[in-house]
Parts: sequence; C-alpha cells; structure tokens
Amino acid sequence: MYLNDLHHTKGHVSSVLGVCFFPTDPSRFFSWGRDGTVRVWVTDDPRWNTTVVRVKAPGKSARLPVTAAGAAKDGKALVAALSDGSLQAFDPTGPMARPRRVCAKAHQAGTETSCVRFSPESECLFVSRGGDSTVKLWDLRKMKKGPVAASKPEWANDSVHTSIAWDPTGRFVVTGTAEKGPGGRPSSLVFFDTKEAKDAAEWSSVWTMPTQLDTPAVAVEWHAKLNQIFVGFGDGSARIWYDPNVSEKGALLAAGRAVPKKARSKPAIEYLNIKSPIELEETSERRGWRKFADMMPKQKKIREAYDPVKSKRPQLPPEMDMRPGALSAQKTMQQRMVLDVARETLRDADPREALLAWDKKAKADAVFSRAWATTQPEAVLDFENEYDEDGNMIVRKKEQGGGRKKMLNDRSV
Repeated sequence: MYLNDLHHTKGHVSSVLGVCFFPTDPSRFFSWGRDGTVRVWVTDDPRWNTTVVRVKAPGKSARLPVTAAGAAKDGKALVAALSDGSLQAFDPTGPMARPRRVCAKAHQAGTETSCVRFSPESECLFVSRGGDSTVKLWDLRKMKKGPVAASKPEWANDSVHTSIAWDPTGRFVVTGTAEKGPGGRPSSLVFFDTKEAKDAAEWSSVWTMPTQLDTPAVAVEWHAKLNQIFVGFGDGSARIWYDPNVSEKGALLAAGRAVPKKARSKPAIEYLNIKSPIELEETSERRGWRKFADMMPKQKKIREAYDPVKSKRPQLPPEMDMRPGALSAQKTMQQRMVLDVARETLRDADPREALLAWDKKAKADAVFSRAWATTQPEAVLDFENEYDEDGNMIVRKKEQGGGRKKMLNDRSV
C-alpha cells in the first residue's frame, strides 16, 4: 500500500533525476524521478513533499519514469517529459491531478528526453533535448499540433543529463553533444536561433563550436549577468567560454592576469620516500649486511633452502623453525615484553615464603609486639604431652601386627 499509493509517501521511492526551483517563488522547488512522480517541496520544511503528481502514459494507467521537467517564468506551467517520448503540461497553481496539455509523440518512443527549459522572455516558448538526437522548439499553447521547429537527428545525446540553455536575450539556444563509445566523435557546442525557426521539419544550427575534447559535453549553462557559458564534461572537468567584448567579470578577472613568478618557479611537491635505517646503504655496509643479489652462490642456495616458495616445500612450524630471523627465534612483541618487564604481582609469589620473610623482619624489629615482650606470663602448663587422671603420661603408637593403637602407662618417677 505504501509503494502503490504514492500520495502517502514522504519522498521519492526511486532514483531522483533532477531538481529545479520555481522562478517566481524561491522557497518552492520541484523534483522528478524514475518512480513516475513530480513532487513539490518547500524549503522551510523539506522533510516531506507538499504535492505529489503521478505522471502516467497517455491513455494508459501505468506510470513511466519522468526524465526531465521545467517550469515557466511566471510559475503557471510545468512540463514533464516521460520515457516514452511524450510531454505533459500541468498547472502548478492547481492540484495538478491531470495534465492540461499532452503531446504523445513529442520525441521517439523508448528514448529519454534529457532536458526541458522555458524561455526567460516568454511564458509559452520552451525547448526540449531529446534522446533521439534532436532539439525541438515548442509553444505551450500549441503542444498538440507538434513542435514549432525541430532539428535533424544529428546531435548525439547518449546521456540522461544532457542539458540545454537559453541566452540572456531569449533568442539563442545552446546545447552539447554527448556521444559515448570508442568510435564517438569529439564533443561540441551547438547554437540555434529561435527567430529563424520557420520550417518545422528543418531547424539548422547557426554555429557549431568544437570543444576539442573526446569526452561528452553534458551540462550547459548560460549565465545571464556574466554572459558566459559554463560547460561540464563527462570526465568531471568544467570549462568556461566567454567573449572579451560582451562578457563581464567572471573568467575575465583571471584571464588577463599573468601567472605569478612564485607559482611558476615553485617546484612540484613530491611524495616523501620514507626508508627504514636498515635499507640505507651506509647502515648496511657498516653492519656488514649485503643484498641478496651480491651474495655468493652458496649463500644464495642456503637462503633459498629456507624459502618455502623457491624450495617447494611447506614452511616449518614456529617451534621447529630455528633459522635466524624466524618467529620462534625472535619471538613476538608480546613475548619479548613479558620476558623483559618484571611482573611483581602477589599471585606470582609464594605466600608461605612471603610470610616467613616478614616474620624474620618482625622478630628483628618488633614494632607492634615490643610492648608485650616483658609482660608475658611464664608457661606453667605442658601442652606438648597428654596425661591421664592419675598423672601418668599417655603415649600413643601403632603396633606392627594389628595396626591398632595401644595405651601404655608409664609411672613417673
């Protein structure tokens, strides 16, 4: 129930493919993903979404992944692109339960439209970058009739994130080519003019600029204030294109500066090559150690005899391996610490010997019992022998025959 009815979920249940803010309200943004939904969020409480739009295929009840989405500059239109090549327009001001306009065959079926971007100067014009290697210009009011202009399928797009950007004036459109594989062509930036889009069958590019890189040009953004083009490539690098006469600040602040002399003369930092004292040549020569390659043939043969790989025999157990450097000869660190450090604990000492040692010290220097040494009474009772009622001493011993004890009475003199 939780996964079937997506209205009860607090977020996407599958991978998210994109996020975009509403142009009119910076505190609200929307996201789309492969779970077939477009979700509206609020920055004040981003723990769960406020609106869930379940985008379905035209004429079907099955959900399809939403590969791209975009919002108009007035915030009254939101266009979502599905994996079957269709485009659907919603009204964000309402509940967005159903799409207002649908174009079922906007792009080739089975391809993923990577980007939908509205014009910064119009609430109805937008462009789409299709997975069928085309770029199409649309009018929101005439979506059902088809695109206003469409390019030939000659601009490769093998990435789900290949974007498209408008210039600050809202006239030109730029996108990158993304062609993967070892035989792919180098990437380039392609520019289109929306004012020359008269024929819907052919919308040719006005300028193609090669990037001179073999990696695909994926992310493209045309900055409105700086008037510079930022391009991100598939290998993780980014580059900036600018015009010294039109652009402002940005890359121009660093383009005209020369590289500082300190930075040019500074040597490259090398990784520290740390060696132990044993590996140093002066240490080995001083101690008389020689490398394995400098040994005599007899010494090599003796050394190889202890090697389990070269001698092709299993390694001896530690208790039997008595060669120099073996574990049994060197012992482990714990064993050496136990042998070196004296363990002065009571459980390791003999209690009787310890008490006798203190007894001798107590008799020699009686600190506590010195007061009773002169006040003890004289012994008048004999506790060593036993006597009967008549005063005769009782002697107990065993007989050799029966082994019974017999009492012998000896009269005292």
